[in-house]
Amino acid sequence: MRSLIIAATAALAFASSASHAETTGKFYAGLGYNILGDEDLSFGSINARIGYDFTKNFAIEAEAGFGVTEEDFTEDFGFNATAKVDTMFGAFVVAKAPISDNFDLFGRLGYTTAQIGVDTAFGNGDGDISSFAVGIGAQYLFDAKNGIRGDYTRLTEDDGTNSFTISYIRKF
Repeated sequence: MRSLIIAATAALAFASSASHAETTGKFYAGLGYNILGDEDLSFGSINARIGYDFTKNFAIEAEAGFGVTEEDFTEDFGFNATAKVDTMFGAFVVAKAPISDNFDLFGRLGYTTAQIGVDTAFGNGDGDISSFAVGIGAQYLFDAKNGIRGDYTRLTEDDGTNSFTISYIRKF
C-alpha cells in the first residue's frame, strides 16, 4: 500500500512539472469531520484546513483539529477509562491533478501530530502520535468557490494509523 501511495504522489508531482505553470495564488479553507484510528480504535474530530494554491498543480496546507468522540475502555480494564483526541496538527505539500474545471485528484505528503488524552479512575494522562504522513483524495467544486473534499491519509509511525476526512472547501 505504501509503495502505491508513493507512486501516486510521484505521478501527480510529475504531472505538475509537465504542465504549464499557471499561477493561481488562491487561498482556500476547509472545515470537516475526521476519523483517526486503526482496526482497534477510532477517534472522531473536527478538522480545519487552510491552504494556498501556488499553481493549479501545487499547493501547501496546514490543518488543525480537536476531538469530539471518545473510546471507552471500561470493559477492557474493569474500571472507568476513556481516550479522546485532544488536538491534531499537520502540514503538507499537495500535488493536484485537475480532471476538469470542478474536479481534482490530489496526493499529499507531510507531517502530522495528534495528542491523545486518557482519563481513568486513577488519574489522567496523555500520549501522542507524531509521524510522516502520505495521502490521496479528491475534491469537487459546486461553483467557482464552494465544494466538497474527501481524503485518506496514512500516518506511517509503527504499524500506521489511518485518517479519513470529509470537508467543506471554500476558495478565496
